[in-house]
Amino acid sequence: MARARLNKGFTLIELLVSIVIITISIIGLMNLSIVITRNNLRNEIRNKAIEIVTNYVDNMTSQGFDNIATGYFTDNASATIRNFTLPYTITDNVTNPTTNEKDISATIDWQYRSKNYSYNVQTVVTK
Repeated sequence: MARARLNKGFTLIELLVSIVIITISIIGLMNLSIVITRNNLRNEIRNKAIEIVTNYVDNMTSQGFDNIATGYFTDNASATIRNFTLPYTITDNVTNPTTNEKDISATIDWQYRSKNYSYNVQTVVTK
């Protein structure tokens, strides 16, 4: 009679294959977390830029129609996000197409990971 062979445990090859599969899965998850973190930071930077330029335009429009100077202006701003300070450049162009109307166009520019970004706000102020 032949003796039945009992298969208990893993062989060395099975163990190595499972370690490789687990390692590849962990590396994939780590790369995914890096991408998610970068995207979250990019969104925080963009949201701060929108907040800065919106406040800039709100402050300008709150001065009253006659106190808003026409022309092309440049200003700088900065914000600290996750322990580093990011510079922003704000450019605005105020035109006076009619005596009772001023058009305001403000653009904020910034750079993140060697890419340039911008956001534009436009509004009209009347007497």
